[in-house]
Order: sequence, then structure tokens, then C-alpha cells
Amino acid sequence: MRAARSTRRGSGGWTQSSPILRQLDNAGVIAIWRPIHEINEGWSWWGGRPGPQGSRRLYELTYEYMVGVAGLQNLVWTWNVKDVQMGAIGEYFPRGETVDVASLDMWVGRYPSDYDYNRMLEVAGGRDRKSTRLNSSHITNS
Repeated sequence: MRAARSTRRGSGGWTQSSPILRQLDNAGVIAIWRPIHEINEGWSWWGGRPGPQGSRRLYELTYEYMVGVAGLQNLVWTWNVKDVQMGAIGEYFPRGETVDVASLDMWVGRYPSDYDYNRMLEVAGGRDRKSTRLNSSHITNS
């Protein structure tokens, strides 16, 4: 029963967000979209569940709905973790094609450490810079 409620809540958020994002898309506005923020932290109903069927699957389902069903092409997909349990963040990284930007929220430390930076690089596939060309009709990666 609890899983069904969570699914309804998730899809309700998607259907509520997509018309607003569609208006931006129609106006040629590129939006930085950070769903499932602080995915590795358990303070929210969506976060802190490692593994392929955990929180990263919710991120992937969000991508599949927004791109595949809603047809939104104006989103810069931002995957986000909190600076806790950095050694385990790979358990939360979704399929690479669903991520344009990897980001880190600093709460525990004042500044990212070399370890934090290197761990983010490692999980993001070793790319410290990703060239993303944006225009009003679509987003392409190079």
C-alpha cells in the first residue's frame, strides 16, 4: 500500500510540473532541472535508497516521463548528492544519458575536499567538464 501511495505522489508531481516546463519549452527557455535533489540523503521520502531499484530508479523514471511521455527537450538534467557517504554515491548514479550536470550540495563540510571532487569525477565518468550546446529547440551534448 505504501509503495502505491509513493508512486501516485511521484506521478502527480510529474504531471503537475510538466505543463509549467512545457510553457518554458514553448517559449524557448532552457531550464536547469534538478529532480530528486540530495538523492543520497534519507531526510526525504525519495532519497537515501541505494541500488538500481532505489532512489536512482526514481530519477530514471522521472527522466523517462519528462522526456519520453511529456516530450520536454528544454531541460538540463542535474543529478545532485549531499556531502555525506561520498564513497557510496555511485549507488545513486542513474544511467549516464539521463545526466547533463553532476552537482554536490555542501552541508557537512564547508568546502568540497579533493576526495569529494575526485569521487564526483569518478562517478560522472571522469568528465570534469561537459560541453552542452543549448538552443530553443533542443539540447545536444558534445
